Parts: sequence; structure tokens; C-alpha cells
Amino acid sequence: MASENNHLATHSPEEALVAESQRELAVEEEYKLRELGVHVEKQRETLGESHPNTLEAMHDLSLEYQFTEQWEKAEKLQRRIIETRKQALGDTHPDTLRSMIDLAPIIYACEGDEAGEKFSLDLLATRETALGSSHSDTLESVEQLAISYENDKKCDQALPLYERLEKANTLVHGLEHHETMEASCGIARMLLMQGRLDEAREKQNGTYERSVAKHGPEHDCTLAAAADLARIARAQGDVEVAAKLEKANADLYVARFGEDFHTGVLRQMD
Repeated sequence: MASENNHLATHSPEEALVAESQRELAVEEEYKLRELGVHVEKQRETLGESHPNTLEAMHDLSLEYQFTEQWEKAEKLQRRIIETRKQALGDTHPDTLRSMIDLAPIIYACEGDEAGEKFSLDLLATRETALGSSHSDTLESVEQLAISYENDKKCDQALPLYERLEKANTLVHGLEHHETMEASCGIARMLLMQGRLDEAREKQNGTYERSVAKHGPEHDCTLAAAADLARIARAQGDVEVAAKLEKANADLYVARFGEDFHTGVLRQMD
């Protein structure tokens, strides 16, 4: 029985390597958290709680808490940043509102999608009132909410937000700017999700062609547009076009990063 138990407890070399890597990562994360905490305290003692450098250090610590999924600590620290900025700058100062958008992913993680969406909608309304509908910070809230709706497969809610982003970015930057084209890709994805395949194909094809003409085939914006176009083509049953786009993307990634990079892209070639 003892030998059987020993046999069951034995790990393969691969499992042992994974376990060791996880232990090393945990030690590194703990060390980083400790270092960030010390830095926050030094900044607070030297500069004061409300100094921008102190608040930036606190924000970095909050992000690390999020990365390690210590959500309660992240929320407590981020709310402290918000309250400090409210006291120093006021409730509707752009920096205060910017701190609030950093709280949104924590709300989603801790309280769920419904609470996260309500928080994001309230913040968007506040930014629209305080900063205007076309301010870059307001559009940041629009984009965050659109992405959240898309992740939740709520294409009917996400589509008008992506359309708003496309219109606003076109006015400010032009049709060929990467932020405009990112919004255009979002529109096409929502049309695909709604089953409006022909509209999605037309929209995405136009975005892809503009990106190639403006940035060239190797630009990240073009690669993203090509990947979305391939998905739409596959949904339409146009396997030949989809495979051609996927192979071109994979070849560019291999040329840039080597054969072993991005296995997800390389699998598209199989």
C-alpha cells in the first residue's frame, strides 16, 4: 500500500517544473508587493498623502493587488485614492474621475457584471456632464463600457457605443487613425454577433483595406483587422479567404518573432 501511495504521489518532470515555476512566481509577486508597499509609505512620509507621486505609487500597488487577485485590498486602496483626490481636487476634477475608472474592473470582479455596468454608466454620465460628450476621458468611459458589453455578449448595447466612438474619433483624428479603425472593428464584431454577416463583412473589409493602405500589412492595427475579417469570412463560409488571411497573419508573426511565437496564430495554419 505504501509503495502504491508513493507511486500516486509521484509527479512527472513536466508537473514538477510547473509546480516549481508557480512557487517562484508566488515568491516574486510577494516580493514585488512588499517593495511597492514600502515605496508607498516612503512617498507618503516624504511628500504627503495627496501628492501626485504618492497617489501614483498607490495606484501601482492597487494594480499589483489586482494582478494577484487580491481584490478587497485593491478596492480599499483604489477607493482611498479616489477620496484623497476628491478632497484635494473636487469630485468632478478629471484626475478624480480618472481614478474612478480604475475602480471599474475591481467592481466587476468583486460585485459582478450588473454592479460593474451600473458603476460604469454612472461614471460615463458624470464625465459627460463635467467634461463634455467628446472629451477624451469621456470617450475612454464609452470604450470601457463597450468592451464590457462585448465581453458579456451584449451586442445590442455595445454596438451604439462603438458607433459613437467611431464617429467621435473620425471627427478628431480622421478615418485612418488607429483609434477610429479599432472602433470600426468593434462595429463589425457586433454586426457579426447579431448575425448581420454581409454588413459585418463590408464594414470590416473597408477597415482592413484602409489599414493596409495607411499602415501597411505588418502594422498591429492591420493584423487585428485581418484577424477579425477572417472570422467574419469563416462565418460566411468563405473558407478560402479566411485561410489566406490567417496564413498571412501567421507568416508575419513568425517573421517578426520566430517560429515558436504565438502558437494560437500558428494553429490557424493547420
